[in-house]
Amino acid sequence: MNNFFDKKVDVVSKVHNERKSTIRKTNTSDIVYAGLEEEFFYKDTDEAVRESDPIGIDVWVGGSEIFDSDDYKNLECELVLFENVYWRPNHD
Repeated sequence: MNNFFDKKVDVVSKVHNERKSTIRKTNTSDIVYAGLEEEFFYKDTDEAVRESDPIGIDVWVGGSEIFDSDDYKNLECELVLFENVYWRPNHD
């Protein structure tokens, strides 16, 4: 029974360390902020995110583990919103 608990603790610890590693690799320039247009909202209140408040992080996907200049053409930027924010575009 104790062996099961130890394995579970190891898994939780590994996930926690992977999350910390991902956060450490984030540059402040990757953080995306709300603009003038009200299109990002807080999930819990449905209030618009104020201009210049953070809404998420730009994540570059694609390429290879060993990054070189040729990889730029294979990369795409994906906006990953924070857990408490959602997007509702204004199509007036």
